Amino acid sequence: MKKLIRTGAAVSALLMAASTAGIGIAGAADTTTTTASTPLTPGTLALETAPSFVFGNTNTISTAAATYTSSQSPSGLGVSNPGVVGTWSVTASASPFTSGAFTLTNAALTLTSGGSGVFKSDTNSPTADNPTMAGSAAISGTAAEVESATSTSTSPIGVGEFDYTYSPTAATLAVPAQTILPGTYESTITWTLASTSSSATTPAT
Repeated sequence: MKKLIRTGAAVSALLMAASTAGIGIAGAADTTTTTASTPLTPGTLALETAPSFVFGNTNTISTAAATYTSSQSPSGLGVSNPGVVGTWSVTASASPFTSGAFTLTNAALTLTSGGSGVFKSDTNSPTADNPTMAGSAAISGTAAEVESATSTSTSPIGVGEFDYTYSPTAATLAVPAQTILPGTYESTITWTLASTSSSATTPAT
């Protein structure tokens, strides 16, 4: 028993000496890994803004045919697509130009992009993912497509937030020869966003 006590004392003394000398006893490293995740689902595809057009401040009536060009910078055509995969498009239709009981018969409204407009895109979305704008669209009582995009799980075209600003002269109004009475003639343009996905669509108001 005395021998065992002395041996234990020797070990204790050795540990104390090692500690005093700054000699540590390293343990084995122990690591593990975990994960962090979050599920993301598509939001609602929405038509945020749509442009109006003004054809000059004062136009003189003529019995001859006339074509008027838009003269003010229109507001943008804005589409927000928070992750909806599929095909979407924006169409536009227009009611006849009227002033009270009078109508500009067969007046033709044409909207041209022609690369003259500018996309203000989501800063996180590359230019290659911009939607396609129709080069020229006749805006009449029948809806005409003015913008479209098709995305897939590997190609996010048209996914993000896009605001296309037409040039000030992008719209023209052709009025055939006819007898016209003075007045401010107006047409209501209806812009509609439609999608092949199940996400709700929102027409601009």
